[in-house]
Amino acid sequence: SSTRPEVASIEPLGPAGVRCSQRALVQARSSQPTRLTTIISAEDTLTGQVIRCDAIVDLIHGIQIVSTTRELYLEDSPLELKIHALDSEGNTFSTLAGLVFDWTVVKDPEGDGFSDSHNALRILKFLESTYIPPSYILEMEKVAKQGDTILVSGMKTGSSKLKARLQESIYKDVQPAEVRLLILENILLNPAYDIYLLVGTSIQYRVQKLRQGKIT
Repeated sequence: SSTRPEVASIEPLGPAGVRCSQRALVQARSSQPTRLTTIISAEDTLTGQVIRCDAIVDLIHGIQIVSTTRELYLEDSPLELKIHALDSEGNTFSTLAGLVFDWTVVKDPEGDGFSDSHNALRILKFLESTYIPPSYILEMEKVAKQGDTILVSGMKTGSSKLKARLQESIYKDVQPAEVRLLILENILLNPAYDIYLLVGTSIQYRVQKLRQGKIT
């Protein structure tokens, strides 16, 4: 249950007609531009034990793009990018499920050596990959919307910039988030191990490319 259902409501997730459930969907309901709190509680029907937590509903004041790396290799596995949102105190929101974002590849002004750097990166749908995203992301993709998590793949070498912004009109003043990604060839030297040479001897190295797990 929720002490303030007008702030956040509870919907049990389970078979229809069954009141008890081990899972529930908590959904923000407040439309007020202020920080509000409600208490979410659940009771074990066998032991009577009650567990609770606070649910805070607030406005987003800033967004960031986070990833495990800023470098991609051509024709390699896609890179997953995710949005983190912050409130006015710098606290990170637990979830951004259901919020619509606009992700775009933009020209990188610092990529002077690459006239078409904005074509070096491609945004992928999870439906096109073997990655398993949260269920709400798949539902959004089915109706041609983008959520807080996307995949990108390198198309050609260069530097490319990705921009994400909130589509909700209430967040029109929130600055878009940007990230610069570098797309590289996956180059290997053969032999790839340490070499110890005698004075006056030499060895020939060969440069190889690794694409889709195959060496060429």
